[in-house]
Amino acid sequence: MPRYRYKKYKRKELFSRLEGELVKKTGVKNIDEFLSEIRGQINTLEKIQDNYKFIEEANKEKREQYLRPVQELWSKVREIERSSENRTLWGWGGLDKESTLKVDKLKKQISLMKEPEQLSNSIEWGYKQKQELFDLKEIRKLANEKLRASNKQEKERLSKENEKQKRNEVRARIAGYEGKTREVAFSIKKELEVTEKCPYCNNFIGKSPHADHIYPVSKGGNSNKNNMIYVCKECNMKKSDLTLREFIKKAGFNRDEVEERLECLGKSF
Repeated sequence: MPRYRYKKYKRKELFSRLEGELVKKTGVKNIDEFLSEIRGQINTLEKIQDNYKFIEEANKEKREQYLRPVQELWSKVREIERSSENRTLWGWGGLDKESTLKVDKLKKQISLMKEPEQLSNSIEWGYKQKQELFDLKEIRKLANEKLRASNKQEKERLSKENEKQKRNEVRARIAGYEGKTREVAFSIKKELEVTEKCPYCNNFIGKSPHADHIYPVSKGGNSNKNNMIYVCKECNMKKSDLTLREFIKKAGFNRDEVEERLECLGKSF
């Protein structure tokens, strides 16, 4: 498994494990409560860590106060032992009597100097606590990422819902407009002249001609004598909600001839 994928997997595993433990212990169910609980635990652990650091520094200072004079005494001992003047007459056989007494006295003095007692740390701080702090900080980071992703998804969902609602409102208005327009169209049909030939294709209009809106209702066309005309069934089905220009192009008709026939019928477009 590549390193970056392994790291991602470990983070996910850590999140799932700690989230499960927290839910089990506290009963929290949503991510906000989860984050709040984590922040509380992190704050507690950070206070423990600060307290531990304070005690550790105090212990270190006390030890330094003890070690300084001890080191000075040991320096004197080494100085006496290394000096050739304090040796016996026959060379390196050992220290002379006077120097030996001085060294013994210094060592006795060192032995009497007791190490200071360490300040008691009432809170145990070790690998487990440090690991827990690391895990909680990591889980808070992951939880924040999850919360941001959740908020983003919620915003996207609301945005889609708003867009859908707006589209529905527009469709409702169009439907209402079309409904009224078509009601008017029904009464106007009776006043329209039925020609022998279809003004679009110039073929016989047939026994069941259809009333068509030259400029479609769905695109804002009105139901009036100027915008309505009887055409053959085939042309009406093909034209559907296309504009006259789009329909002529699709059907492959001669535009000038179609427009001339419509002008003869007193239609403007």
